[in-house]
Amino acid sequence: MKGLGLTDSTIKTYLCILESFFKHTRKVRNFTYQEISDYLDYLIVVKNNKARSRNLVAKIIRFYCREFEGREIEIKKAKEDKPIPKICEDKDFSKILSVTPNIKHKLCLQLMRYSGLRRWEVIRIMKILSVRVPKKSLLRTLAVAMRLEVSFIGQLFYRRSFRRTRSPQLQLL
Repeated sequence: MKGLGLTDSTIKTYLCILESFFKHTRKVRNFTYQEISDYLDYLIVVKNNKARSRNLVAKIIRFYCREFEGREIEIKKAKEDKPIPKICEDKDFSKILSVTPNIKHKLCLQLMRYSGLRRWEVIRIMKILSVRVPKKSLLRTLAVAMRLEVSFIGQLFYRRSFRRTRSPQLQLL
């Protein structure tokens, strides 16, 4: 396997995985697709391996079949779990808002946090607000916008619902 350009650690990993596979199937050559599939299922069900580990084993078995037996085997990949994104906690978000002096920036952060809008959608809303609203009533409009839940569908913006309670930032206005 060194002639294929594999490092020592890769060769050691491949041999360890293949040895386990050979012990399970009690064969070294001419194993069937069903035996491979049963072994991969065994890894997930009995050994509680993750999908990523199962896919690695499948890749190594596929490599062995291609390089040493001269046959191609199609093995479907298991779907890997996607990690849940980390969300900013309420305390952390309050700290971020407390150090943000600009009210427009506070509005942008609150729109992203509470309505789920993306950054470019919030920027677009802010551009619309700055064009349509005279400067004297800007603070009032921003306060109203903070209470709105805004959705973006195509090019249209519409109001879905008002929040009945005022947030502490709105009471300062």
